[in-house]
Amino acid sequence: MFIKTEFRSDQNKREIVPACEAGLPYVCLHTDQSNFINGDFPWHWHASFEVCHVIEGEVELRTSEETLHLGHGDIVFINSGVLHSYRKVAGKGIGMYAHLFEVSFLSGMYNSMMEQKYLFPLLKSKGVETFFVRQDRPAGQKMAAHNLQAEWMVGQE
Repeated sequence: MFIKTEFRSDQNKREIVPACEAGLPYVCLHTDQSNFINGDFPWHWHASFEVCHVIEGEVELRTSEETLHLGHGDIVFINSGVLHSYRKVAGKGIGMYAHLFEVSFLSGMYNSMMEQKYLFPLLKSKGVETFFVRQDRPAGQKMAAHNLQAEWMVGQE
């Protein structure tokens, strides 16, 4: 499901996404400069895994541990529970797609071997906050192409 919505969070900075609140295991959010306040997208976190794809402009992704510079075509994985924000770097505009995945969507079913062996260790790993995929590298180009296809398909719904 593709959603363009205004940013909302609770008192603990947990992002409130209407589709996630309704129990949907996957949602694609489109963010543009209208969601940025004085150049910043607010600090927030969510229980879902996030894959963010920058489609226009440049941003800095900030966590408590690092700051990553993301440009057009770059992709970053953000682990569940990681407090993060974005800062607009420069340029005319900003456009990003944030793909939010619940664990059950990725594992196929509750309490599966996939969850137990692969997803829960990643989810609980404090050493894996982000994973950056640069678009100027072959693997990044492939991933960006797949993301663009997925974003186009989601937009057709």
